[in-house]
Amino acid sequence: MKEEAGIQLESDTKKPENRELPPLSIEIYYSAHGNAKDIGELQEKFLEADIYVPEWIGTSLKVLETYQAVSDGRKTPAEAVIELHLDDSKMYGYHLKRFEIIYGSHKPVVFVDVPLDHDLIKEYREILFKPKLQNFEEDLEYTKDFLLKEAVFEKKREEYMILQLEPKMREVVEKYPELQNKKQLKLLLSLGAFHTGLFHELDKKAYDVKREFGDTPIVFDSRSEALRRHMFDKKVGDELVLRAMFETLVGKYFSKDFKKKSDDSLEQLKMLREVGALFSFDEMKNLYSNPENKGGFESALYDAVNQKLKVEWKKQKNDSR
Repeated sequence: MKEEAGIQLESDTKKPENRELPPLSIEIYYSAHGNAKDIGELQEKFLEADIYVPEWIGTSLKVLETYQAVSDGRKTPAEAVIELHLDDSKMYGYHLKRFEIIYGSHKPVVFVDVPLDHDLIKEYREILFKPKLQNFEEDLEYTKDFLLKEAVFEKKREEYMILQLEPKMREVVEKYPELQNKKQLKLLLSLGAFHTGLFHELDKKAYDVKREFGDTPIVFDSRSEALRRHMFDKKVGDELVLRAMFETLVGKYFSKDFKKKSDDSLEQLKMLREVGALFSFDEMKNLYSNPENKGGFESALYDAVNQKLKVEWKKQKNDSR
């Protein structure tokens, strides 16, 4: 990704020059955002902040107005999740809890993430994971290309966020002039742990920035691991690419099974990695070519995972005796 690392993106926001911007003190709270349990210590962090900056790709004026209305106490958390159509979202519990934390706080809410009407969103929507699952070599190359494109997008997205910080804070100071009198503006960003690159870039730019993780040790699936390696200009080998593809498909077919075993996002991620670890590179590759698999790759994958899990669970049961 070295060629893409220097991408220049103009800020979408004009700087109001009327008020001086106090120095920014930034804390990034990294956590999963699958359900209410993933909130972790967000409430404690929020109480210390002057301004809250949540992650929301494809944000819009409606999203901002809804969040600010909840913060001002003009709209309830329950009303907000319905208004933003989050009541049927997989992350409903997380969003509801986040609204409950900011409710009635009267703190400014700011979005620096890529807005819905930005060209980057079009690029984001075109990055689809749809391997044909018929030829191993073709799907391996397809997944390599997919991962690189997704990593380039995420790099651009993080660059966009950084460029938006100061202009957006100037807007806030214009709207909330009492903030201008502070010795420093305390910003709280809540992001998924995937985005640690944002911290490093802010640190390089000499911002006063610190970070904390909701869950330790941090667990990434192979897809996120491959993306992060691209974003940090590290090599991504064929085995990691194949594991990224394999785990993405396992997650698609077995997510309900994982959720039955645990409602904890971290535990579900661990289960995904554990299932992937049961297969060698050759075993994953051979799913394409086994003549006994009349139903094709998807059927072969489903049968192979179930068989592996039966053996593993039997082994665990015997070991516990």
